[in-house]
Amino acid sequence: VRILFLEDVTNVALAGEIKEVKSGFARNYLLPKGLATIATPDQIRRIEKIQKIAEEKRSVQTKEATSIAGKIDGAVLALSGRVGPTGQYYGSISVAAILEHLKESTGQTVERRMVELNESIKQPGSYEINIQLLQDVSASIKIMATAEGKEDLPFDEDLPSVAKIYESDNEELSLTPETNDDDVPLASSHKPAAIDEESDETKTSAGE
Repeated sequence: VRILFLEDVTNVALAGEIKEVKSGFARNYLLPKGLATIATPDQIRRIEKIQKIAEEKRSVQTKEATSIAGKIDGAVLALSGRVGPTGQYYGSISVAAILEHLKESTGQTVERRMVELNESIKQPGSYEINIQLLQDVSASIKIMATAEGKEDLPFDEDLPSVAKIYESDNEELSLTPETNDDDVPLASSHKPAAIDEESDETKTSAGE
């Protein structure tokens, strides 16, 4: 079907252009959203006006995007979350969390679709992320992902100083923790994760 584009459609056409597109694409997306109209003779006579309006709109969008880019480019965001024994987060740092911290840090709101994050952030480290505000306007931010806490290490790595090794009659080795009547058990606590958690982990303590 031959249609006249009323708005810019990324990777498809600019406002004022006339193109042939699949009828399903026009009927299900372009026409209902007001992005295009059927290219009738009357509509074609409106091309110059449509193009002028589109150019003015692009100018405003470019000015706004350039302003935002100048305020967020080079921003460094620190995010943290709980990690397990393997050094990976329980879940991952989400785009939503990044945008929330970006707004708190710079006061600027960025749409989710503008964030180019190829892979989820699943472990601590430094990550460069591109923000594509418009086709020709972008900014770069850095994520400093850190570990908020870690799971208990295996017994022989975590508690070597509180156990004595005794040799039994059958020459097998056993671990016997040091105890004292005055000892008071300490309660352990963990801070809540500052990331999206895919699942809750069940912690166990070694007491053998």
